[in-house]
Amino acid sequence: MQKKKKEISDAIMAHAEQEFYEHGFEKASIRRINKSSGTTIGNFYNYFDSKEALLESLVAGEHEKFIAFMSQHEHEGNQLATEAFVNSKDFMKNLPEIISGLLPDFNMRFVILIEGCKGTKYENVHNNLVNLISEHIAEHGEKSGVKISSEIGRLLAVHFLDGIVNIVKSHKNDLLARNKLITEFLLFYFISYYDRGK
Repeated sequence: MQKKKKEISDAIMAHAEQEFYEHGFEKASIRRINKSSGTTIGNFYNYFDSKEALLESLVAGEHEKFIAFMSQHEHEGNQLATEAFVNSKDFMKNLPEIISGLLPDFNMRFVILIEGCKGTKYENVHNNLVNLISEHIAEHGEKSGVKISSEIGRLLAVHFLDGIVNIVKSHKNDLLARNKLITEFLLFYFISYYDRGK
């Protein structure tokens, strides 16, 4: 019985992911989610208290993963910087693999978090993450002896976040291509900071 309940919950989540991706929170329909997942409205409420609770179960982890990614990048970057100066040729050769190993799975749920949460507690997450990335860019600039204005920092942060979203959207069904492009995209930023700090 427990397995069946998990199967129903997973089916609702999978179809909700598609619904929120295509329509965003405000225009998403519980009725369409139930129809496509083969369940009823009454059964839906056995698993989720509301449409917002369903959305939160999809995107809360994505928000946490991105914050952890930024924090992990900072920690790993500080450790790797020493290696870079000691053996930069090997470091630069292995950098794509290092960055790829740090990546969370940016996926449709991440796109929903960034673009599809209007009308929920996550509706300002794009702006909040842009602010976080912008501060991060300013700190990197300061460490490298480069003053980055808040306007330029914000512009770079928007480009960074929206770039990841665009890669995910254009390769949503191809994990390998998506991760390869995101790695290349992050390399652009990382190498820019690395070169400035030399």
